[in-house]
Amino acid sequence: MNVKKGLDVSKETTYTTQWIETSTWLLNKANIKEGVLTMKGSVILFHHNNEMTILEDVDKSVFAAIQKQAGTEQCIVTLNNRKVDFGYVASPVYWREGVVYTD
Repeated sequence: MNVKKGLDVSKETTYTTQWIETSTWLLNKANIKEGVLTMKGSVILFHHNNEMTILEDVDKSVFAAIQKQAGTEQCIVTLNNRKVDFGYVASPVYWREGVVYTD
């Protein structure tokens, strides 16, 4: 049996602990919808005259739907089981995991 003397396992333990903490954080931030893991975040939209709309706590699938309609005169998506028309949305549309702080 080979035993290395002076082996420092504290680094491995630290990395493992960080990985577990990061994984737990990601799972807490994630949303499981119909058996599919989806991330929630904020979407930033720009309209005519540089008006801005920030949507928070949005599934990434909604972001993808908005992104597909960017540059058209009507951007219609479903939010909280309601159809919402944002009108013209400029491209690009921005995604941010978590909350956008506006202070």
